[in-house]
Amino acid sequence: MNKYTKFQLAFASFLLIAVIAVFSTNSFAADTKDAKTCNCKISTKVDSFYDKDVIENELKNDEGVKDVYLDLDEKIVYVTYNYPVTDSQKLCNKIVNLGYDAKVMEDSNKL
Repeated sequence: MNKYTKFQLAFASFLLIAVIAVFSTNSFAADTKDAKTCNCKISTKVDSFYDKDVIENELKNDEGVKDVYLDLDEKIVYVTYNYPVTDSQKLCNKIVNLGYDAKVMEDSNKL
């Protein structure tokens, strides 16, 4: 005979998942608590909304990047990121690896 009801098994599973979620969140917080939010400007030569989307989407998926905006008129990528998770040179290199020219113009982490 089953000693436990379906409800008891479901509740025990829920508790196990909750405990795992709490511990994984706390370990992530410990990794990023020393992170410093920085801003940088990267110049690039892009002319189309396609290029803008490619660069923005690729950088947004990069670990440590909080926000990205590419201004097509100025041809500047504005990035907010967490240092030391990433840095402006890594972000610049990522744009170059996508096939675009890129150069770091300003970085608040270097001031």
